[in-house]
Parts: sequence; C-alpha cells; structure tokens
Amino acid sequence: MYTLASKLKITKITLGHHRDDILKTLFLNMFHTGRLKSMPQKLTRDDGKHIVIRPLVYCCEQDLADYAL
Repeated sequence: MYTLASKLKITKITLGHHRDDILKTLFLNMFHTGRLKSMPQKLTRDDGKHIVIRPLVYCCEQDLADYAL
C-alpha cells in the first residue's frame, strides 16, 4: 500500500475502519497483550511520507450498513 502510494505520489491514505473495528482492536489488545492500545484516527508514518486517516471511526457498523442501503 505504501509502495503504491509513493509511486503515485499520494501522501494521504484513507481506510474504512469504523467504531466497531476500533473497539474490537482495543479489546483484542487488552486480552492478548494486556495493553490499552487501538488504531488511531490519524497516523503519521515514522518517515513522515504518508498519513493514514480513518474518517469513519465515530460511525458504528450498523449505521454504515443502513446508509449503504
């Protein structure tokens, strides 16, 4: 994904994770690693070349499914 983005000179990458995905990741990390860690809404890579955003983090899965119909 990052390689293709670099080739196309894209600096922002948008992912479709929603609130339920964020909560599932939080609980998986709590139970399997013992840490409170989840996916951030905005993530800048260490090299600063790409920014990953997740604009749907405040929407629940069912609302998105209802809207899609």
